[in-house]
Amino acid sequence: SGMFYHYKKANKLTNGDNLYWAAPGRDAGIGFTKTYKSYKTFKEDNPQEDKNSVYADPGFRNAPVFFAVVDSKKITKCTKEKLYLRYGTRDFKVGDNIEINFDGIKRKVASLNNEYLVISPALVRKPTKSWLIANWKDNNNYKLDLRLKKADSGAKRGSLINIQAYKRGDFNGDGKRDIPKLPDNVIMPKY
Repeated sequence: SGMFYHYKKANKLTNGDNLYWAAPGRDAGIGFTKTYKSYKTFKEDNPQEDKNSVYADPGFRNAPVFFAVVDSKKITKCTKEKLYLRYGTRDFKVGDNIEINFDGIKRKVASLNNEYLVISPALVRKPTKSWLIANWKDNNNYKLDLRLKKADSGAKRGSLINIQAYKRGDFNGDGKRDIPKLPDNVIMPKY
């Protein structure tokens, strides 16, 4: 398992200036006219495709190292403390800092085996679908920031959006909420 990108070859399709990245120590598969196990082999066979694209760490200011999802086929086996993962636990170790569905609650991997994580503190309720698990490893700052660390980092691509301001409803970054406040009777889910 791992990251896989796919696009179809079509008349007059131009594809370029993309940034491909899976995770530290991993490569991303590419699906084009056939399946390639790495970006490098894709480019060797297709030098004219995807011009000016690169495979590189984008150098985000603050982002999880890995993501995983709860296995929907094993959802009934999950508890508030035990989460079965779709592709196993190889990207996790005891003590990793994790976050569920970007809820901002700091949790740790208390124990694990090949199929599931035991987390602490426990969830408020059992998962009901394939929830997203962000593995922040040893990072305690869960404020997602996909802007680049510096202008010349990574592949010189990235977002200019201040995600934390966006989450507060400030879409243009002027410090003011651009959308109405949610009414008090709207209950946001807790994980």
